[in-house]
Amino acid sequence: MELSTEQIGKIDYVISHFSFEKIHLAMTTLDWVWVSENGELKVPSIAELKAKAAYLLMQTLKDNSEEQCTYSSGGITAKRFFETDASPELFELSFVLTSCDSEFYP
Repeated sequence: MELSTEQIGKIDYVISHFSFEKIHLAMTTLDWVWVSENGELKVPSIAELKAKAAYLLMQTLKDNSEEQCTYSSGGITAKRFFETDASPELFELSFVLTSCDSEFYP
């Protein structure tokens, strides 16, 4: 997987403009824990949240088969929207507390 300078810049931009402090506050308030590397259950630090987000954004670069690809873990969702004639390649990062879709609608 070879990254372009533009892709690195876009991922860096998303990481630097995302409010990891708000995620950390929400997770602390909700006692939303992750399993740490040593097996301990704990609210992740801001540095750990940033590292996971960067990892997930990088994972989106491995998939070139769709109009977009999504990777998520622990509430963090990273999306990559592929370049089209109408729009440039975009990266999106979100933190999801709850969601719903109509996939299983009768």
